[in-house]
Amino acid sequence: MMDEIHLKSLIITCSTHEVPCFKIHQLLASSAHTFMISCLLSDLKEVVHIVPVNKMCAEDLQSILKKIILGLEQIGFNVLCVISDNNSINRRCMQLFSPEELKFMYNHPVEKK
Repeated sequence: MMDEIHLKSLIITCSTHEVPCFKIHQLLASSAHTFMISCLLSDLKEVVHIVPVNKMCAEDLQSILKKIILGLEQIGFNVLCVISDNNSINRRCMQLFSPEELKFMYNHPVEKK
């Protein structure tokens, strides 16, 4: 399961150096993409990865998602599906798994079919 959490930036500083606010604001994350797993046969629900971002394109999200799926498979989890909302970046990310057409089912990254 993947979802985006919108963050409100807050800076607390004890420094005596002046830093322009517009430079700090550009560096702060405005959202965090969270990746969670949920077990079909038990109540297990865990956050497996959080990525703080200011801007993210679908290609970056797809790369991160693929690494997470491959990592989970490598440690023994079987990833059956990816659940996300209907956000345009999420749709484009899933479409990159099969660029020919938008489908509701894509080949698993572990299987080389």
